[in-house]
Amino acid sequence: MKQCRLFFVVAIFMVLLAGILFLCPDVLAKKHHSGNKYEPDEAIFTDSQAIDATYADWMAKNKDAIKDLPINQIPLLGSHDAGSCDVDSDSPPCKGYLTHSGHHIHRMPKGSDITSARCQSATIKDQLRYGVRYFDLRIAKQDGAYWIEHMWMSTPLFGEGGVFAQIKDFLREHPQEVIILHMQELYSDTGRMNKDEAEAYFQLVKQEFGASLATQGDFSSTTLSNIWAAGANIIVVADVKKSSESFIWYEHQVDTKWMDKQNPTELADALDANVISGWRRGDCAGKLRVLQAMTTTKHKIVNARKTNAEIKKRLESDWKDAPINVVQVDDSVNSELMPVLIERLK
Repeated sequence: MKQCRLFFVVAIFMVLLAGILFLCPDVLAKKHHSGNKYEPDEAIFTDSQAIDATYADWMAKNKDAIKDLPINQIPLLGSHDAGSCDVDSDSPPCKGYLTHSGHHIHRMPKGSDITSARCQSATIKDQLRYGVRYFDLRIAKQDGAYWIEHMWMSTPLFGEGGVFAQIKDFLREHPQEVIILHMQELYSDTGRMNKDEAEAYFQLVKQEFGASLATQGDFSSTTLSNIWAAGANIIVVADVKKSSESFIWYEHQVDTKWMDKQNPTELADALDANVISGWRRGDCAGKLRVLQAMTTTKHKIVNARKTNAEIKKRLESDWKDAPINVVQVDDSVNSELMPVLIERLK
């Protein structure tokens, strides 16, 4: 009798457990986490219809105010890891990327990997529509194709819907907007691109954009009038020491600091102490100056809200008269920074 009762109790328990798992499959998924289960903020994506496109042609509208300014005196909104909005659980690892510990990544991303790798919630074109004009792009050639990478592969560069197609579509609609593509990382299947691999890549870039590419200049003397007069609207900055291509603006012309901080207030304090104070003294006056205003937390897009709010507050107060050039952030389309930067032109 006792055995029958025990069997009956166990049977009821199993039925109830099966019902719970049927109704709540996440329970099983969390217990045996495969790396493909979404974190709460992982899938955040800003719909194209929700983008404030008020500033899509802000350069054209403010042409008289900015046409004769050197590029490094124009306030620009920048996008950190600009092409990373498409990183998801199906993204393959970038074979050439080395972690801080010197290892290659071989696995698909887990939920926390995705929240760390996804720094933007909108496409390149939608970021352009919001007013972003400086793009931090990480490039990798893998299995014969070129991709945006941020540890894992996301958006293709070439082809319909690719990053370059998005840029060209936008510039056809807004030909007087000038954008800066900072190609900070160039990877192959095995590691950093060698000289020949980089040259082959830049040949394709030249074929893709042609006369739109601005001939190399100096950020402290080249003006938007110079760029427009040449019929160009794309500046390419690249992490290469030397190239035969005349359109490449070398990375040594850019001053960009990385403040390894997680707290937004501590980040802003560090930027003020280590970057803004130096720029006020005249440091790097001949360079493009990039204020990297993002934290090092895992959940980039969610934490960008607090970080961008702190940066906005500083721009309107402590940094109001500082020689700010590029303000580079996570989740640029929701940063609310464009009206603040436009105000600096007045």
